Amino acid sequence: MVTTNIGFIIVLLFLLVCMLNYTNRLNLLATRTTGRMDRISERILTEVEDSITPFSLFLHRAYIESSSNHSKIRLLSINRCLDPDAFIDGFVDGQQIALRAEPIEGTCPWIWAPGCLYNSYVFDGTLEGEVKNNYITFSRARKKVALPLERVPQRTKGTLTFCVPPVYWFTNWTKMIFALEMWKAQGVNHVIVYYHSSNEHVYDVLRHYEKEGFVTIVRWPSLPRDAFSDPNLSLYRLAHSLAQNDCVLRIDTEFGAVIDIDEVIFPRSGSLLTLVRNLFLDHPSAGALSFSHRSLIFEPPMAGQNFTFEKLDFSGIRNATEFKLQGPPKVIFRTETVDLLSTHDVRIYKSHVTTFKVPVEDAVLLHHRYNHVGGENPQRVDLLSSKADLDTFQEFLSYKACTVFPNGADFHFETQRALGMCLKSWRKDQHQCKTPLPSYFIGKTTSEDYRYLQLVDEFLSTFRLYGSSFFSMI
Repeated sequence: MVTTNIGFIIVLLFLLVCMLNYTNRLNLLATRTTGRMDRISERILTEVEDSITPFSLFLHRAYIESSSNHSKIRLLSINRCLDPDAFIDGFVDGQQIALRAEPIEGTCPWIWAPGCLYNSYVFDGTLEGEVKNNYITFSRARKKVALPLERVPQRTKGTLTFCVPPVYWFTNWTKMIFALEMWKAQGVNHVIVYYHSSNEHVYDVLRHYEKEGFVTIVRWPSLPRDAFSDPNLSLYRLAHSLAQNDCVLRIDTEFGAVIDIDEVIFPRSGSLLTLVRNLFLDHPSAGALSFSHRSLIFEPPMAGQNFTFEKLDFSGIRNATEFKLQGPPKVIFRTETVDLLSTHDVRIYKSHVTTFKVPVEDAVLLHHRYNHVGGENPQRVDLLSSKADLDTFQEFLSYKACTVFPNGADFHFETQRALGMCLKSWRKDQHQCKTPLPSYFIGKTTSEDYRYLQLVDEFLSTFRLYGSSFFSMI
């Protein structure tokens, strides 16, 4: 009997240790309740401000867009799923404003990533008259959280901005140089890059173009965490949906697009900007132009398995091949028409406009992923209008690489491949929630010197933690 009791006690102690060690994991993978929880109790209203609870919001930014007789305010947030009727009360110029919640992807949880507990949200409200204050304040118990009200800029007619969703663990700096210079050659006026992490070489490239004025780097660190909870473990791709909708509100050009570093929207003739202007003139009821997906392969690749800086010449761009390969499209939108943007289309327009599908004979989206090996209907692609232009462009890419890296730079193909493999089976391995976690990647990429936004002051300068008392949760 004594032996049995001792064994039972040992088992209990073991279970206790396991519970303490894995509290965070259990918290994030806990089963969602199918009904709606009761209103938050008075006990929760008095919790410590910086503790993370299932009711916490991570506020990113607040924007204001004013007209002659009213002002619209939009708050961007990351949080768990909310009741469809949820709202938050804010105060501006002494006026109370109810900001109603809307999941950016339309549903919460998002259908594409149902395992993610945390999702991207907007909160919208309207105030009568002109707003003079530059802050919106939210009260909780005896504490207040204030966010600056960022003014939505006026848009310059006939211009184009590209938005790059959160860059994480990116290593191929040659692709970064090619993309930025290719976009510039196509008539893109500015690029806004949301930055989480990369190796040092990629960051050096971004900083170079930022100093030139062509790129704006928006810091996009991981969310705060505490001893018991880490929201980053259950947040799809660093909240890319929030980033791209934030970018729409930052854009000061008539046209915009969300595009990845390994993508080029390729017009069959002329410049991209000229094509976009003409298509919107020809289709006045269009709020966006949709471009069909194709694969693009360079031979030789810009940076392959046997890379050396001395042999880098970007000659592969003169031997580019397009393949028909199934994939999602991308859009170029008229900024003023967009209410909510998804990755591959405009989800909600502000007015009665539509998305126009551009014929593949006019332009396509070319996607040059590192692991693309081919597809149907291969055909040669001349990325610029003439051989002379292409020769000049190739020489300029080499010049730019030497300018950014006067002492040379390396590239590790095996790192790129390892990172791709880490996320290949994310639906199975990461509980249907694609989360590029630093601890997982670092262990597989020891050859790289990574720059990673992780300091506490960087968290707080971007996201404000606010435990709300106004919601029912799903």
